[in-house]
Amino acid sequence: MSGYAVIIIDDKSDDPIEIANPNAPQEHPRPNEEAVAALKQDALGAEEEADKPKFRWHEWHNDPVMDIVLNSNDGVLLRGSSWVLKRESTVIKRMLDPALYPPMGDQEAISLHFSADTVALFLTRCQSADASNLSTLPFQALYQYRKLVLYLGCQRLVEQVQPSYRRVCRKHPVKHLLAASSDNDVKEAKRALRRCGRVNIALDSAKFSDLLWCVRPAWRHAMSVCLLHRGHDKWLTPKWPDKGRARQFGRDVERNRREAAEEGREVMGISTFGA
Repeated sequence: MSGYAVIIIDDKSDDPIEIANPNAPQEHPRPNEEAVAALKQDALGAEEEADKPKFRWHEWHNDPVMDIVLNSNDGVLLRGSSWVLKRESTVIKRMLDPALYPPMGDQEAISLHFSADTVALFLTRCQSADASNLSTLPFQALYQYRKLVLYLGCQRLVEQVQPSYRRVCRKHPVKHLLAASSDNDVKEAKRALRRCGRVNIALDSAKFSDLLWCVRPAWRHAMSVCLLHRGHDKWLTPKWPDKGRARQFGRDVERNRREAAEEGREVMGISTFGA
């Protein structure tokens, strides 16, 4: 800052503005030692902050003996056994074989688009022969775990989780419907729609609007046709479908897909479920 002057001009002020002579000799005041020390400390602190890793290790799945590192989508690193993971996951087995990888560090971690809680549950189940009921888990946790083991091709774990997932879906059919929309799974969506009608879940206009907003855009027209019924007063009222209407929903979605493919357009839908 030495040798420079900062002048703030307020054009709304009535005070006169003094113009300094640029040829006049400039005085160089001695720097404030305390201010300089504070600036250096701030700079060092910023460097230390920049050098800090952008991840953290999981508090449980962090055994240095384990030779595989998984990176969750929320910045948590988890360690696992390559032998166990290759045994359970066809995807990881293809990824690591035939070469024998040295122990991984954080830079070589395998990134998974799942939360640390989901990856931790996966590692725990991989290392255990326990086939106990998982239906006590919250729906979202169970849905994400099932999605992960399906993604990684873990046949044993898929067979374990399916009965629990079915039980939870029957208990929460609306969440099941949103999960099917997130997965673009029409078959599961039809099953969830029929279940909503059988258990007689309340469906008013507000809930109908929320539901329509949450499903993938490519499904919204077919979902509207499926859920809106014309009553005796000729007004459209939201109502859960019977078996026939649920089937028609599936046919409408498939027809929309075919029409989009014929027109050379790719239907891209993003559900807000699980975001």
